Amino acid sequence: IHTLDAIEKELINHIEIQTRNGEQLLVTQLLELNQIASPATLHQRLTRLKTMGLISFKVGTDGRKKFVTTTQKTKRYFTALGKCMMKAVYSAATTKA
Repeated sequence: IHTLDAIEKELINHIEIQTRNGEQLLVTQLLELNQIASPATLHQRLTRLKTMGLISFKVGTDGRKKFVTTTQKTKRYFTALGKCMMKAVYSAATTKA
């Protein structure tokens, strides 16, 4: 995975959390996350995440709604991130002992 910037990390985290909670996210919902960045910046980052293969877009049955979903590559990213965190926690715990 290419290096993600802070906005991309926050976006992919938000998408993954919502997806794991069983929610279907619309592109329009993500563009409303003003606390992360402007809609134009968010749109640019969503396009970049799609290009990197971390998200995909699926058009709803009526053709008007576009849903965002994570990919297997995203799941591997979070699995690797979790392993790194566990390793860091274990390393810190054994260093203190």
